Amino acid sequence: WLKRLRTAPQAYALCHFTPLALFCAMWWEESQDKADCYRENLAGGIRELYSKADMCDVAFVAAGEVLPAHQVIIAAASKPFRMYLQCLASKGAEGVAPADDPMKGLFLPNLPQTTTQVKTEGVKSPAAGGELRSPVKQEPPAAGLVDLTVAGALPKAPEAASGDASRLELTLKGVTVPDAMKLLLAYIYDSCTGAAWEYEPLSEEVNQVVLRLAACFQLMQLHEHASRWLTRDLTTANVVRRLVICEEAALQQLREKILEQIASKPSELARISSSPEIMQHPRILQDLLMKVAAASQQASQQASQQASQPSPPAPQSAPEEQAKSPPSEKAAEKVRGKTAKRMRKG
Repeated sequence: WLKRLRTAPQAYALCHFTPLALFCAMWWEESQDKADCYRENLAGGIRELYSKADMCDVAFVAAGEVLPAHQVIIAAASKPFRMYLQCLASKGAEGVAPADDPMKGLFLPNLPQTTTQVKTEGVKSPAAGGELRSPVKQEPPAAGLVDLTVAGALPKAPEAASGDASRLELTLKGVTVPDAMKLLLAYIYDSCTGAAWEYEPLSEEVNQVVLRLAACFQLMQLHEHASRWLTRDLTTANVVRRLVICEEAALQQLREKILEQIASKPSELARISSSPEIMQHPRILQDLLMKVAAASQQASQQASQQASQPSPPAPQSAPEEQAKSPPSEKAAEKVRGKTAKRMRKG
């Protein structure tokens, strides 16, 4: 702000007014501190709402365990989930076709209960001598009908104390470990709000489910964390299972790197190729043998190229070095010279 003020000719005199410049600098610094404080309070408030399960309007059901969350937070982090909610609002649970499902058939929705319409036809006034009949309850209004409670014709029914009746429930199909969905929610509420977060799945099965969930929600950073975890503690006992997971999750590049690492170690290759587990996956065994054949062929080609190249000539000594005599000859000449001098003197 002060730089822009100095560039304005009409305000040049104000720049030399020290109290004003000092006030502007302090005001700018204070506003930045307040903005940082507001962001931290907002992120902390979001995490606190999630930890206390307060004001949650969606619940993910995984293996019978209910995991409450907030639709707006999950929708802000995941575009497919946001599109799925829009499809539910416009078409309903039965209107979402499998081909048009943004979440690829991951959820089995259970829409929240709505206030039922009341049919008032056939109700007679007791003063007119008619018989008073109880109102007939109908099913929730279909798309296009106006809810009488919203229009103000009927009083609004009180909400349930627990809030479960007005909460959207989404059952996760094929998810047998709820810890995978817990990891995904922790990633959204912690990592996406700037809090410290580490990816530590409890088992290989949890990591495999996280790979599937991250792909459905299109959380690429979480998917990368789960992919890198497959390279941790890689042994001959679990490498076949890791290769199967890479194949199911379409991690072709990581699968090729693991196969190359196995092919470069003959001792581990012998153990893996003779294990009964790899016999159940003939495609992995075939790709592994192809990697070994390609590595051996490349080694033989390099050896043949080195053999075909002419050997470099032996290094020739310099002329000065050839002229110089070895040290032993020099010592002998000195001895002969001294003896000759003595004989002359005698």
